[in-house]
Amino acid sequence: MSASASSDGARRREFAWIAALVLLAIAVRVVYVLQMRASPLFDAPQMDAKYHVDWASAFARGEDFQPGPFFRAPLYPWFLGVCFQLFGPSLLVPRLLQTLFGGATVLLVYLIGARTFGARVAKLAGFFTAVSWVLVFYDGELLLETLATPLNLLALWCFLRARDDGRPRDFVACGIALGLAAITRPNILLVAVAVAIAWLALERGAWHARARSLAWTLLGAAAPILPLTFYNGLVGKDWVLISSQAGVNLWIGNNPHSDGVSAIVPGTRADWWGGYYDAIAAAEHAEGRELLPSEVSAHYTGRALAFWRDEPRAALALSIHKLRLFWADWEIGNNEEPRFLARTYASITWVLPYSFAIVGALACVGLFGSRGKRAWPVLVFAGAYAVGVVAFFVCSRYRAPLVPVFLLLAARGVEWGFETLRARRWLAIAPAVLVAAGSLAISLLPPAGLATDDANGHLVVGGADLAAGRGESAVSHFRAALALQPNHWIARRQLALALRTGGDLDGAEREYLAVLGDHPDDTTALDELADLALARQRPEVAADLAKRLLAIAPYDARGDYTLGRVRYAERDLAAARQSFQSALAKDPLAFGAAYALGLVELELGDPAASARALEQALASPRAADAPSFALDAWLRVIGFYRERGELETARARLAEAQRRFPQAPELAGLAAALR
Repeated sequence: MSASASSDGARRREFAWIAALVLLAIAVRVVYVLQMRASPLFDAPQMDAKYHVDWASAFARGEDFQPGPFFRAPLYPWFLGVCFQLFGPSLLVPRLLQTLFGGATVLLVYLIGARTFGARVAKLAGFFTAVSWVLVFYDGELLLETLATPLNLLALWCFLRARDDGRPRDFVACGIALGLAAITRPNILLVAVAVAIAWLALERGAWHARARSLAWTLLGAAAPILPLTFYNGLVGKDWVLISSQAGVNLWIGNNPHSDGVSAIVPGTRADWWGGYYDAIAAAEHAEGRELLPSEVSAHYTGRALAFWRDEPRAALALSIHKLRLFWADWEIGNNEEPRFLARTYASITWVLPYSFAIVGALACVGLFGSRGKRAWPVLVFAGAYAVGVVAFFVCSRYRAPLVPVFLLLAARGVEWGFETLRARRWLAIAPAVLVAAGSLAISLLPPAGLATDDANGHLVVGGADLAAGRGESAVSHFRAALALQPNHWIARRQLALALRTGGDLDGAEREYLAVLGDHPDDTTALDELADLALARQRPEVAADLAKRLLAIAPYDARGDYTLGRVRYAERDLAAARQSFQSALAKDPLAFGAAYALGLVELELGDPAASARALEQALASPRAADAPSFALDAWLRVIGFYRERGELETARARLAEAQRRFPQAPELAGLAAALR
């Protein structure tokens, strides 16, 4: 057989291996996605996933979603938006397309493994990646990680190839991949800096040649990043490189009250938009002026650095705690609960192998077999990415993009360990075994405060049931969460809301009071209990609760909104108007306050002011959460312009309303009248 024929045969076998692994990954993920349709979160995503879907829906309609510069990197929501444009609002289609991202992850793990460690490690790592239930889970979620993971690996593979070949075009391609990864999740830029420094320090030869190559890489990275920067500066009126979220997240993970896991700014609401606006309002209240998004980020960055400066021992202890959380075997949920959701709704995950404790231990063995020039980029990538996660706060989805790299090192650990044992090199294997045993112990012994039960899983599913109107199921899940963790105050507060929704007002009040007994500064419980007091016609109780809320969080618009409702119930319309205006000054997108102000202005005899307030309400992204009130606002606004004889404006507002409420008979009647 000729050398050429042998080479062709080897290439065909390698292609067959790659194809088999990629197809296996896609098949497993397709089965998983189809099974997960049973989850109540599948068509009713919550928190971050809902934020991405809402952003993508606005993108598909050609509308702005959030004023100012990007708060979060936009590439993944844009991907979802394109899916909605091409295939409609189905959430099944993007998830099925994301199975291809899982296949790409396996392909890239194989290519990185083959270039760094050889074909055997590449095959084993590719298989591990294809059947890792954690990666399968996140490829089915509407979160950034499903796109960030393959793009991060693409940037790493492009760097390995460019380093070996040395062509400028390869470094430009590496930069483009890095830029795309950065506009998905910007923390990859910290990893890129670490890899660049290591390359300059570790590689031999003329450093200026490497510096030129880095310049080509920066040129490539600028292609995806700079358009966002210019958009932020010219359209968003704030010169932010990609997004303005970093400072807030840094403070979340570096403050005296942080547990290293909870993704909540102290003193803010636990829901997405509530937390977002409260964080801005709190920063502006502390600074005494209105802030640009970059200034809000800088404010929280300064507070995090001050925590390290003023309380270094506490900050260091917190970082060690977060490092232990990062290495824990438990998959820590953030807005999702991976283990509970996967095991409950997708039976295929029961046969998919993955335990971070075992992977981490094998990866430690792999470190001993990864010495040498070819492996350092993988090691630096893993180390720098892990430090980047621990620097903020820890959860499973932040760790997920590193899982393929750990699986690659674990595969190398299996190969090197087997070879070393076969060669009876006991002195070489002994330290690796000791380190792996230490890793295993740290992973399997969870740090204090880490709950390794299904309470958060029940909380997440209960929240989805509550949002979908399945009150009895929601109550059942919240009670199950409390049975596992009696002090889970968020579950108790959600139980109170579910009981109130189901008409059990006495039970709801008891649960709210129990929450406030343990957490008297819980502004959400104060607000919801005040709303309950208004529903029970106890305005004086509602006013007292609102004042307590404002004493705790003077920047919180909800206290003013509640006081406005109290004054409205007392028919003091002038005072109600003042309170609603105060709420809107703190939170211009407060739908309830703007809608209520519109009604008050109408009663006070100023229909133009009423229409302005109602249009402000309709401009809020939170209008979608109150469809009946939003429809009423549309009808009032259209009626206002119709009565004034501004028929073209009335028709334009009607067309927009019909896009939001295509089946509303009231709008159909107005359309006939405006023809």
